[in-house]
Formats: sequence, structure tokens, C-alpha cells
Amino acid sequence: MEVHLEPCSCGGRFLKGSSPRCPECKQPLSASEATSYIEDQAPGTKKGWRWQQNWSDIYGVIINGLRVNDNFKKT
Repeated sequence: MEVHLEPCSCGGRFLKGSSPRCPECKQPLSASEATSYIEDQAPGTKKGWRWQQNWSDIYGVIINGLRVNDNFKKT
């Protein structure tokens, strides 16, 4: 699937199994360290939801309002 995706505007690539990166330093984000701020901001936490502490079981992630929509290459 990766060959059908446009590169990120930051110059990176979207790859299966890769972690989201910090928008400031571009280093991979730690899923376990992200637990505190993800759970703090998630409405479901009050109802017992807990972050699974990995990036592989999520569909997408938005960091500091940054997101990519429809990044498939135009044919």
C-alpha cells in the first residue's frame, strides 16, 4: 500500500509499522509515554477506557492539529 501514498509534507514517508513523530524534533513518539496525555484528553477515560499503548491498533492520529487527508497518489 505504501507505494500508493504521497510523501508527507515534512519530507517523511508513511510506512506500515512506523510510529508518529514529534512535529518539533521529528523523533518517533513513544506509545507508552503518550499514555498520560492521550488518556487525559480522551472523554472515554472517565467511563473506563484506557489507551492500548501501541500505534499499531489505531486507524489514525492527529498531533497538534496536524493531519493528512486522502494522501493517495493521483493516477
